[in-house]
Amino acid sequence: MCDGKLLSMKMLQSHTQKLNDDIQKLALKVKHHEDNMKFLKTQINKVDDSILDMQVDLGKHHASREAEEKRNNVSIVNTEKQTTEQILLLENTAAGVICQLKVHHGSQASKLPVTKDVLGVVSTLGKANDDNFSRLLSEFLGLETMLAIVCKTYEGVKALERYDKEGMIDKSSGLHGLGLSIGRLVDGRFRVICLEHLRPYIGELLPEDPEKRLALLKPRLSNGNCPPGFCGFAVNMISIDSMYLSCLTSSGHGLRETLFYSLFSRVQVYETRGQMLDALPCINDGAISLDGGIMRSNGLFLLGGRNEVKVRFPVSSRHSSPPEKESEIEEQIRLLNWKKERIVEDMHREEALLNQVKESYIGKKDELLELLKLHRPGPCFSKVKPASPRQAVDRSPMADLELSLPGTRAQLTIYGVEDVSKCSKEGMQRELMTYLLCGEGTQLGFSPVERSTYFADVWLILGHRSLVGVTSGTSREDMMMLRGLYTSPGERVGSFFILSQVRR
Repeated sequence: MCDGKLLSMKMLQSHTQKLNDDIQKLALKVKHHEDNMKFLKTQINKVDDSILDMQVDLGKHHASREAEEKRNNVSIVNTEKQTTEQILLLENTAAGVICQLKVHHGSQASKLPVTKDVLGVVSTLGKANDDNFSRLLSEFLGLETMLAIVCKTYEGVKALERYDKEGMIDKSSGLHGLGLSIGRLVDGRFRVICLEHLRPYIGELLPEDPEKRLALLKPRLSNGNCPPGFCGFAVNMISIDSMYLSCLTSSGHGLRETLFYSLFSRVQVYETRGQMLDALPCINDGAISLDGGIMRSNGLFLLGGRNEVKVRFPVSSRHSSPPEKESEIEEQIRLLNWKKERIVEDMHREEALLNQVKESYIGKKDELLELLKLHRPGPCFSKVKPASPRQAVDRSPMADLELSLPGTRAQLTIYGVEDVSKCSKEGMQRELMTYLLCGEGTQLGFSPVERSTYFADVWLILGHRSLVGVTSGTSREDMMMLRGLYTSPGERVGSFFILSQVRR
């Protein structure tokens, strides 16, 4: 019988040791993820400070050239205004809703849940160097594409339109509901372009180019020469606001590598239709000529008179680009904002991992507690032998007991304050030993009065671990569970607590 109980106790010890080892490993992981969270938070604070300093510096540069900017940008402001006005003239369009919001509500539009991810309409995100080129590009793309709404992420696309349980469009929400609130209906289909779902240009950029133009290989004839009349690639001949040149996607790409590369790819631009046709062997993705010729990548040629598209790209001026120093600061701010977004994403992932590890930690801890409560091994006691009394201040020794377990040695000293006769020495001894073997949370089998009037100092040597029972005046923050498991601070259980100490 005693051998069976000893085996059961050893199995309990082995399993609790494994659980405790797992708990200790999980505790280290919790600390690791918490340290990572603190580090990432510190990084965000540093980035915020750097952005603030640069914004102050940028504001000074803006103020110093404000007068010159007003004088030189009259033409571009007018053409941008004309583009917006042409969009607003088109009734029942989604692009009209977006433009009206930006005209009348400005920066507030970017804070609305429906439009906060919207960059704008295709026709407002680029500029051409003259009116003729603007007309050609607009005709090449077509009105529907020129009116397409551009979103950074798919979440922004989903916010534009909601559906009911039957799959029908919910006209009271999304862009439809927003249009109703400002007196503009959205009727029919409209195109939305999602930047994060576009396949970006993955090649090199032109070195030290503030416009971040793509380093595309120029077409070559069979003799190795560039075709006569070749002006460049349409994707590189579009002017883009510096704020859209980089760091719009999670991979750091700007509009040229994503939106306009998707729209134009390697469309070539030639001076005349004849030169374009002579270069046919070199053309793969289509071409346009400044005198009105258009051909597409699938061998489709557009003949006849021009189809006038009223919604066109604004015309840029040679003064529209900010000074080089301002461009550098703006680029640094964009990079820092992009870096901050990536750190925030890392924090969200780290927080998810932390919660997962904490959940595992609590699960293992609860498993250990349940195991200790379910397995209550009854110790086999040898004959109780009186020992010399232990002297203590204000304590009357009730008895000094020496008990023996197979393979162990335990010295048990019990002190009674009052009403000692209510419990036998053997009963007290058995209850204390059961408590120590079963762990924290096991109540001693005495009445409330008796539990409050007894306390014990117990040293139980099990392998390399010593357990100590102390009075109920001890809080859990000073207590460790069996084999070193820490418990939550601030609570009390029963009359006795278990502390763990290493003794050999």
